[in-house]
Amino acid sequence: MVLAMFELVLFVIPFCLGRIMDSPPAQELGKGKIYLPNKDASKRALKPTLNIRNGPAEFLDIMAGDNKFLECEAGGTPPPTIHWLKDGQKIPQNLYEAVHPAVRDNEVMETTLGLGFTRSRLFIDCATPNDAGRYTCVAENDYIRTFKSSQVFVADTLEADNDAICLAKKTFGSPARVHMWTHTRLELMGSDVQLFCRPNGDPQPHVVWRGPNNNVLNNSKKYEILSNGDLIVRNIMWSDMGGYSCQTKNSEGSDEALVFLYPTMPDSEDDM
Repeated sequence: MVLAMFELVLFVIPFCLGRIMDSPPAQELGKGKIYLPNKDASKRALKPTLNIRNGPAEFLDIMAGDNKFLECEAGGTPPPTIHWLKDGQKIPQNLYEAVHPAVRDNEVMETTLGLGFTRSRLFIDCATPNDAGRYTCVAENDYIRTFKSSQVFVADTLEADNDAICLAKKTFGSPARVHMWTHTRLELMGSDVQLFCRPNGDPQPHVVWRGPNNNVLNNSKKYEILSNGDLIVRNIMWSDMGGYSCQTKNSEGSDEALVFLYPTMPDSEDDM
């Protein structure tokens, strides 16, 4: 069936583009799955799936004062969102989450096919011993939740002068960064699609989306940029295929994430 081939395409297309990292065979990623019985999956074109393809290293040693990040990539249907825990507590990834810790910023529009990879980075700036702990990447969609953890150690070797510099950096602002974004997305032609781009930073970053032709995308009948940074592309056609860039910037710095959108042909009635 054509639908069965879509799952293969999800892996083949990004691999051919050289944009997906291979996981070491020894890593058992995607363990500890929790199935969430909050929606009826029987009406979906594809069975809900979710796997962490690349998780943070099991152990990470950081020198005090260093800048590091943990990265996580998950793929499935529907496309997952990703958040991080430190010692079991959720880490706010932007100012809104910090002020409203009970609010979930993981709403994803319902689509027919809904195949995609999501990536996330958790930045540890100017590390101190207080940053040591167990960090967990949590990937979830409406049906499944899974996770992968990393134990972070910080060597306490920071000199007093450098400690003051680190404190000043954390106090007076942080550069704009994309902490979660869609890496690859497949959806049926004629559907609306949501591409993730969640920025953080202080002051609050500004987000600009560019299309496959490097043209700036503004709110219109075709495109909508949500308050969280995500892009909605309506009624996707073959001409919408290609690389999109999400650029975020504030007075402290800038960052960019690349997204690949692949519209697919609808399944014919003969293949159902």
